[in-house]
Amino acid sequence: MERLSTADFSGDRLAAALDTAVCFYAGWCPFCVDFLPRFAALEGTVPFRLALADISDESTPLWETFGIAIVPTLVAFRAGRIFWRKDGVGGYGLDDHDLAALQRAFITPSPPPK
Repeated sequence: MERLSTADFSGDRLAAALDTAVCFYAGWCPFCVDFLPRFAALEGTVPFRLALADISDESTPLWETFGIAIVPTLVAFRAGRIFWRKDGVGGYGLDDHDLAALQRAFITPSPPPK
């Protein structure tokens, strides 16, 4: 699975044009540690690319750029633009229902970028 850094983004856009689901996570977050294996298990089973963005360092600009307050957070990109997002829930994180919603987001037609 690809690991992304701030260099892979241009503002809130992903530099790559491929359909991509990014999981923003922090290594110190127990909910991220629990969720990451379930996110990784999707690899090879979905028609979009999966990537991880480690924001363990709270000084990384990705926290502010994407307005992330809770990790893990899932962000889906199409043609480099955000078209779907699911923020983690404080004291809980994300679960399999959120992964199913992510998959549905990629198969549901989205309006063209403005």
